[in-house]
Amino acid sequence: MCFIRTKILFILFFLFARSAFSIDFDYYSNPVTALSEIGYPEETQVLSNSVFRTLCGHFQILPDGADPRTSYTLSFEEGRYPIIRYEMPCNGGRAFVTAFASVMPNSQKVAYKASTINLRGEFEIIKIRNLINFIRIQAENKSDVKRDFHFQFSYSFGAGIPMQVDYQSKEFIYYDWKGRHFDVLEDRRTFGEGKEVLFASSHNLAVSGGGARISISLDPAEKKDIHIFLPYFSMTRADAQALLSAPDVWQKYYDAKRKFWDDRRAQAFTVFIPEKKPMDVFYASHWYLLETCLDNIGKRWILRANPFQYDQFYMRDGTFQVRAMDLLGEHEIAKKCLDFFIESRDNDGRLASQPEQYDANGMALYAIGQHVLLTKDKTWAKRVLPAVRKSVRWLEKYRNGGLMPPSSMNDNEMLKNARLVGHNIWAANGLFHAFILAQAVGAKEFMDEIGESSGKYVTLLINELQKFDRIPPSFEYMDAEAYAPGRFGMKYGFDWGNLSMIYTPFDIWDFPIMTNTLDYCRKYYREGLFPYPERGYEDQLHHYLSFDITLTSLVRREYNDVLNDFYTGYLLHTTNCHAGCERFDRRTRDYIPPSNITPHGTFAAKYIALFRNFFVMEHHLYDKKLRLCSFLAPDWCAAGAQIKVERAPTAFGRISFHLDFFEENALLQISPPKAERDFNGYIFYLPPFLEMTKALSDGRDLPMIEKTVAAIPFGRYVEIPSNARRVEIFFKRNPAPNVNYEKTVQKYISKNRQP
Repeated sequence: MCFIRTKILFILFFLFARSAFSIDFDYYSNPVTALSEIGYPEETQVLSNSVFRTLCGHFQILPDGADPRTSYTLSFEEGRYPIIRYEMPCNGGRAFVTAFASVMPNSQKVAYKASTINLRGEFEIIKIRNLINFIRIQAENKSDVKRDFHFQFSYSFGAGIPMQVDYQSKEFIYYDWKGRHFDVLEDRRTFGEGKEVLFASSHNLAVSGGGARISISLDPAEKKDIHIFLPYFSMTRADAQALLSAPDVWQKYYDAKRKFWDDRRAQAFTVFIPEKKPMDVFYASHWYLLETCLDNIGKRWILRANPFQYDQFYMRDGTFQVRAMDLLGEHEIAKKCLDFFIESRDNDGRLASQPEQYDANGMALYAIGQHVLLTKDKTWAKRVLPAVRKSVRWLEKYRNGGLMPPSSMNDNEMLKNARLVGHNIWAANGLFHAFILAQAVGAKEFMDEIGESSGKYVTLLINELQKFDRIPPSFEYMDAEAYAPGRFGMKYGFDWGNLSMIYTPFDIWDFPIMTNTLDYCRKYYREGLFPYPERGYEDQLHHYLSFDITLTSLVRREYNDVLNDFYTGYLLHTTNCHAGCERFDRRTRDYIPPSNITPHGTFAAKYIALFRNFFVMEHHLYDKKLRLCSFLAPDWCAAGAQIKVERAPTAFGRISFHLDFFEENALLQISPPKAERDFNGYIFYLPPFLEMTKALSDGRDLPMIEKTVAAIPFGRYVEIPSNARRVEIFFKRNPAPNVNYEKTVQKYISKNRQP
């Protein structure tokens, strides 16, 4: 009977949670999202005023008489699928727009010239199938009289996605549209020029200037669907007719899209918690990485930071993106992306994508080592060993037994002729992960070579860093020359590399220098985020600079900081389509023009990593233990709540667990990893408002541990043996922070958006 009551309580709680946290809120004043398909090299840009931007032009759907500047609330279907939905009022009724993108398998291929975007500037010409935007308009008559509904489809050629010379290295062939005109083709359902169709419709079109119009009549309470097929490249008339003549074509592609992602998630790492928004951001980050930030060009799989203005390969961003794929269990794609990392090396062995970004070499080695650690793929490790060896030897030659030498300003480095701390952090981290790869394949000579060098390097780094009161951007500190006078943070500036210390193979998270660094950075926080260190603009907030600070606070068990960062920093500052960007201005709630728009792949990658680490985390492997539940939000721990972690790749193998909360206890059920290396069990935490009093592992008492490290109170936790399957944790409930996503949004609106 008790079991039944508990199940009913859980079901009611879950249903309540799903509804209570379903809130439509878009932080940005001009939200942007994207539609594509996994690996497709281009994306359709979707704006909140019902505009779809492709290569060819600017396509807008408007109900009759609607202001073209009207903004609609874009959302993803169920928060789980890359299928956009929004509602438009129209003439006594409403219209629901549903849109997604899929490649048309049998369409005529388009010639496409794509740069591989590596240091050698190579390119290749390939032929790709057309990407079709499948758009459904569901018109509904809400009145009690028959009404006519009219929809305008404007098409402005030349207003498509901008091709920025500085960032966009791709070129398109056979698309010289200058001076052309458009008209409706003979079948009255396609709009285009000659045999090239710009869009097709399930209903007859009437020409209306630079676009077309559809009119339908609806009886009271009647609904009708209009289907629009908008290609990324103009399509042939034959392809348009194939779409128009096939039975239920829209529904078939729609069902296939949902099934694809259902099947993919069933094999991937996932988490279930009783709060919708964090889950939606997690799901969206997964498909943003695969559908909008991943190019399959010939045999190459290439990551890029952003589908629009950063539409090229950055090894710095790619490092976090490819590791996120490994954390998701997308190992095959991660491997293909890492193959391009290796292909992109310089002639001297340096792994890089842009000149003089010397930290990229260590970052790439980190991604390669993490892949081997999480997959145990020794065959691949043996294949890439020669390239890794060359990369290490370049690194050792470049630093010549000491620190990395000065480098010129490139991208984020705010200093001239300075020995950047970030470059050294990633160099040391790269050596450590090269050692992991060498160990995996038994390359003893290479292990000995790295081990001796790395040990001396780490000792040198720690000794040099301890000369300062906080981690500086460069070892010159106050004597460094600023790239531009007046940069934020005094003349020596900031550099995001010095915030990456948490990724190092040496533990200094509890050193006073780390505490001082965090305290210093958090002084400048606005709305839960770190500002971009440029020109004194304290209101330009930076998403993925902040993640490294939060991750450090997570390891340090600074619960309130992580709680505030998560809700006020990351979740609040997303679109209603769950995307983050690079940086934005909090005064205007807009991106920093003309770039930095959503969705950004690095935000997606770092969110996935942080969210995963909330539930499962290795800590530099030194104790061979997994940390479980390093952070849990208050509502996730309510009586009746359940947390499910499934198929999480770790350094010790995949792990799954369920955590069920009751009023005074919780039940942890573990499906342990099949460890291929020594595994010493788990460290299990509860948030500070749940005061742990007792723990039983398969009926046996587990000792409570409570400690403080370097003035950092870790609270009470329990160590769980590796063979545990069922653990009961007893606790006393204390007052918890009154924080969740919905309350965070309401608080923000009440403070900043008064009528």
